Amino acid sequence: MYKKLVADVSTLVSLPEVYLRLQDLLEKSTTDAKNLGDVISLDPALATRLLKIVNSSFYGFPGKIEDLDRAITITGIHELENLVLAASASDVFDKIPSELIDMPCFWHHSVYVGITAKLLGKHCGFEHAERLFAAGLLHDVGQLILFNKEPDLARQALEKALPTDDGLYHAEQEVFGFTHGDVGAELFRVWQLPAIFVEVAAFHHEPNHAINFSSAVGIIHLANSLVNTEEPARNITECSSTCVPEVLNITRLSESELNDILTEVEVQFQDVIKIISPNTPLL
Repeated sequence: MYKKLVADVSTLVSLPEVYLRLQDLLEKSTTDAKNLGDVISLDPALATRLLKIVNSSFYGFPGKIEDLDRAITITGIHELENLVLAASASDVFDKIPSELIDMPCFWHHSVYVGITAKLLGKHCGFEHAERLFAAGLLHDVGQLILFNKEPDLARQALEKALPTDDGLYHAEQEVFGFTHGDVGAELFRVWQLPAIFVEVAAFHHEPNHAINFSSAVGIIHLANSLVNTEEPARNITECSSTCVPEVLNITRLSESELNDILTEVEVQFQDVIKIISPNTPLL
């Protein structure tokens, strides 16, 4: 049934044209930074947001980067692809209206998880840790589809959900027979996003079920758990962490190191939320 939900909503939300053009370019061996910069420049607002991200505490590069070609050269071509997806995410998914969700709260949580996942990945030596930011940012978008397409059932799930990290996830299984993870994963399959995005969406509440990207899924599972208990904007202090213990063991991070990471997350969050979702007020 969730495949039909995604098919119905895919006409409402679609990947931005710039991202699709970038995908086409990246399939060509002759693509360089200038080619990519020319495509992104077709969307001046997006180009401005990308330069703001590159010049923010998210990267912490010394000196100001003033043009896209330089930004692409420094960050890397595939990293740019992730940034374009992340920078346009709020515009894409804000097209899904729902009375059941506080969108500022949703984007606060999503950005917090993305930044936390990226920093956890860096501390764990995860290759291409910045991809974890985009995957973390998008991990819950299946909720938006459920709230929009099945508001009555979604309300039932919200009422049944226990105040834990996976409370809503289990309530969805009971009410729908599937979860926001299934819905998000199916949307990313339709969009033909890299498989890591599909697995993160599908298994971020059950990382032991991950198939090919268990490390990435585990890191985002941990990030989600940490954020649910620490992020001020969530205002759900009653939420008790249910992080899978094996995930924390894999990271080999001490409690002190985790606290240091969360402190750094807060610094980066203040910059990034204003860029990713500029109309979202700080809570």
